[in-house]
Amino acid sequence: MVLMASPDCFTCFFRIQSIAPDMRGYGDTDAPASFHSYTSLHIVGYLIALIDLFGVDQVFVIGHDWGANIASHLCLFCPDKFKALVNLSVHYFPRNPMSKPIRAVYGDDFYVIRFQEPGEIEAEFARVGAETVIQKFLPYVIQFTGNCKES
Repeated sequence: MVLMASPDCFTCFFRIQSIAPDMRGYGDTDAPASFHSYTSLHIVGYLIALIDLFGVDQVFVIGHDWGANIASHLCLFCPDKFKALVNLSVHYFPRNPMSKPIRAVYGDDFYVIRFQEPGEIEAEFARVGAETVIQKFLPYVIQFTGNCKES
């Protein structure tokens, strides 16, 4: 199972036989309106159900970017389902009440914060237009991830 989130998609791993689902709220998945549907427990449950749907007992899990956080939680909550865990670009962050929240470290303009407030980034995208967002963002994704290159 390969888990990734923005700015990547399943094409990063298209040559590997794998389950590479879009994470909840991405791609063609359902996007529940309630933020409660996006807790680690809900997403882990959704992914365990997906593994069960394929009828496999155990999988290797590779987590990339924000998918690494969920991959870590999968292995913590259901260790019997996994042979191994590989996290790319983001290491496991255990809960730590002594650490500063991301907003305190990077401020309100940090991209992660802008995606947390319902409607904020959507309004910004609407203001500049979908075409502009795609033209500015997609080349970055392709350059950064190497997606869309045939070898």
